[in-house]
Amino acid sequence: MNQRTDLLVKAEKYRGYASRMNDPATAERIMSLASELERRAMQPDEEDIRTRAYDLWKQAGEPEDRDEEFWLLAEQELRNEDKSSTLRTPDNL
Repeated sequence: MNQRTDLLVKAEKYRGYASRMNDPATAERIMSLASELERRAMQPDEEDIRTRAYDLWKQAGEPEDRDEEFWLLAEQELRNEDKSSTLRTPDNL
């Protein structure tokens, strides 16, 4: 099981616990924890960033010595969920 799946499984388990709680304050805290786990699971991991950086690099014509530039752009796009502009590269920002 990968980390993303593990976080989602834990979040679902905590939601189940919260639904059986008699104390609303405790249930709310557990639900908050479950939401945080789900938020973390949706964050891009290193493999997501690597794949996006590679795609951007290919679209830009495979320029040499600019890997960090493409990595940072991919990381920014994925963290901001800016997937609407798939043709953005460091050359046409």
